[in-house]
Amino acid sequence: MDREVIATTPVSVRYQLTARGVDLLRSLRPMAVYAQRWEPPTES
Repeated sequence: MDREVIATTPVSVRYQLTARGVDLLRSLRPMAVYAQRWEPPTES
């Protein structure tokens, strides 16, 4: 993850995924979709 500090008052910090992080996210998304599809229904 890249971190950029911006000199404002108050100080701001901006984060951005690296190329490696973006690649990992692409791999994990199908697993998240699968988990949501097969999540048991909640009882009310």
